[in-house]
Amino acid sequence: MRNLQKILALVLALVMSLSLMATAGATDFSDDAEIDETFRESVDVLNGLKVFQGYDNGAYFSPKGDITRAEVAAIIYRIATGDVENKYLDNYTYMQQSKFNDLDGYKDAYNSYRKGIMEKYILLFLVAAAVIVFLIAKGTKKLKAANDAAWTKHGKYTLREELCYGWYVIFHPFDGFYELKRERRGTMKGALVIFTAAIAENLFRSMATGYIVTGSEFARVSIVDAFMSVGFLVILWSVANWCFTTLMDGKGRMKDIFIASSYALIPMIMFGFPCTIVTNFCTESELQFVNFFYSLGNIWTFALIFLGALVINEYSLLKNVATTFLALVGMAFIAFIGILGVNLFTTMFGFIQTIANEIIYRM
Repeated sequence: MRNLQKILALVLALVMSLSLMATAGATDFSDDAEIDETFRESVDVLNGLKVFQGYDNGAYFSPKGDITRAEVAAIIYRIATGDVENKYLDNYTYMQQSKFNDLDGYKDAYNSYRKGIMEKYILLFLVAAAVIVFLIAKGTKKLKAANDAAWTKHGKYTLREELCYGWYVIFHPFDGFYELKRERRGTMKGALVIFTAAIAENLFRSMATGYIVTGSEFARVSIVDAFMSVGFLVILWSVANWCFTTLMDGKGRMKDIFIASSYALIPMIMFGFPCTIVTNFCTESELQFVNFFYSLGNIWTFALIFLGALVINEYSLLKNVATTFLALVGMAFIAFIGILGVNLFTTMFGFIQTIANEIIYRM
């Protein structure tokens, strides 16, 4: 790409769009007369936007001269970032180059780069924040309306109504879990959707957490790990809790405990997805706020699991504390037995395979 006219042709479509927003004035380059009339409007517009800045502080344009790769990169950078004064070019360049060998340097460069972007587009960010708050408020209002309408309904509830009811459960756990069990406001169908969403949130966190948190550009993603981190623990809790509550006059079935525990996962999902997205845009000093909301979602979920077991089994607070402790011990015991079983099976399979190979070799 040696000829400037080829570069101008590539950006012509963009120039035509930009010309609707920008007022183009005649260029004041000393070699203005050498600019081909076919591209004059394009040059005028891009010069007015400071994408083209000429040589020697704008003294001349050199329309018939050669263009270097560095000059092409500068044009692309100004169009992509809007930084026509190249204020943040050094920070941006270093930020990209340091991803693989200098995490601290990357953090410092990103801080400067992000600060410049925030200063330039502060009004846009404020408008976006206001829109997000508005959408959350409107969504909350619709969820409340859907739950209010469902109270007067008779018969089976739809999946949408079951999922909307989760919003009521996390803010009114005692009444919520009671209705979940007695009035069947939530079934296994709704619980499995939430259960799957919780696994998806954990998988999304491992995939999409920002580089400034992980320090690695290449995330290891495993559906099995995501299931073991959330799904397996919920199932293990449901089994262990049911085993001990059955011995201690608990009123809940294993199915009821699983449904209640699945609905309790909603805060973790609710905070997990947006927090993971935010890690890609926040600075290191802002991570403490992200971690706070991560922790808030997890603590809220653990509290709901505890209260769900209390309501489902119709226990007193003290009795539920005791059964919860026993259930946690039971989870550890079941996991230990499971690991032993897997190791034993693996050993036996290896032994049988070795014998089979010996027989085959001797035949």
